[in-house]
Amino acid sequence: AGRRAAQVEQLQLLTVLDRRPVRDAALALAQARAGQPDLAILSLTGQLQGSADRPLLSATIGRIWLMLAETSRERTDALPNALEALARAASAPSATSEVKALYGRALTLAGQFEAAEEVFQQAIERYPVDSSALQQYAAVAERLGHAGAARSALIDYAALEPAEAERAGFAARVGS
Repeated sequence: AGRRAAQVEQLQLLTVLDRRPVRDAALALAQARAGQPDLAILSLTGQLQGSADRPLLSATIGRIWLMLAETSRERTDALPNALEALARAASAPSATSEVKALYGRALTLAGQFEAAEEVFQQAIERYPVDSSALQQYAAVAERLGHAGAARSALIDYAALEPAEAERAGFAARVGS
């Protein structure tokens, strides 16, 4: 807890000295990880108006809501808010593979598997590829009965993450 508090304090100082949206996003993520997600969301939401970096701020807000949705069943507002913020961020022309993968995770959590598969497909077509998008795409594709797509994604994932090479053997068996 002390380390996270120190991290938040350092980021607050950096943000005061150099006010940029990327610093605000880093501060908000640190606040959320330190147990202050509502403060983080509130501070970023206030900055959305008139910001040229709306996709970055929306993605960060969505990431925080998604963290809450995945860890706290009591926060029934978390998943709808994550979906809203991440849909906005993922629809931006500048959306990264990571942002698309976050949106895919939220859709999966909401049980919208077909939509999640489509978003994960978009995520793995963006470079640099977020390797977790390949793994998540494989899981959703397999769930939907698309064994070939799941196998291909797992093989690509194993190529990007050598420590996960044993998954390549599993991938070869998917759909066989």
